[in-house]
Amino acid sequence: MTHAEPFRLYSAVVLPDWIDANGHMNVASFGILFDRAGHVLIEALGIGVDYVATQRRGLFILESHCRYYRELRLDDPVEVASRLLAVDDKRVHLFHEMFHSGERYLAATLEVLAICVDLRDRRSAALEPEVRARLAQIAERQAFQPLPHRCSLSLRRPDENARSENA
Repeated sequence: MTHAEPFRLYSAVVLPDWIDANGHMNVASFGILFDRAGHVLIEALGIGVDYVATQRRGLFILESHCRYYRELRLDDPVEVASRLLAVDDKRVHLFHEMFHSGERYLAATLEVLAICVDLRDRRSAALEPEVRARLAQIAERQAFQPLPHRCSLSLRRPDENARSENA
């Protein structure tokens, strides 16, 4: 597998417990589905449970941005497409799109910046060179696709993000 296309590793069906008083999927349930898709993605990227157990390093979310476009209702089939947009020494930039898998409309997106943390001292740590190289290769393969126009985060330092937003 070349990983040139988005990862399509997670699907579900909207359950009754996820429905709110408006008759559609509630905000918390979007979060749960995106979280589950994120865990499946990091496993596929080789930085999941086994990586945490052997390297004592894991990804912590620094920032996330969720956008809602269309509602999902009871029993709707859902699929999440995930991309690895970028990686640097410590951080990973991910983008997830949640689709109604029957009608193929975009329901929501979640953009995430995560940082590698050494779980022994609970401080940020560099990704191992071979891990970073592998992730960078995947991000490069997916880079031919246009950057989702809904992206708002970057791997710039937080103070750089603030400067560019205030400029």
